[in-house]
Amino acid sequence: MQINQIWPVLLPFLTQHYPWIVPVIAVLFPIAAVFRGLSLLLGSYRSVQQTEHARDEDRYRAIVEQRDAAMRDLASERAAHEATRRRADAAESVLLQRQARNTHDRP
Repeated sequence: MQINQIWPVLLPFLTQHYPWIVPVIAVLFPIAAVFRGLSLLLGSYRSVQQTEHARDEDRYRAIVEQRDAAMRDLASERAAHEATRRRADAAESVLLQRQARNTHDRP
């Protein structure tokens, strides 16, 4: 049975035995409708927020991955530079030793 079939019988009974309940019901229906509307609005807002949060999270992860890749590149460049510097220092010391030897070998 639906409420529209019960309501015509229920309304006279309620007004006779519980006269205060009809105004209460009349006030509660619009309040329930307002809360339902707010609930729907909040649900759609949360859905949008979750979508934006997921998109921001993906962007953040991409930025962190870029940063990590740049830091790895920087570390490898530093290591390569250090190796080159050591080879250059070794070559320079060999050159200085040869020059010193050539200077001592000359009469």
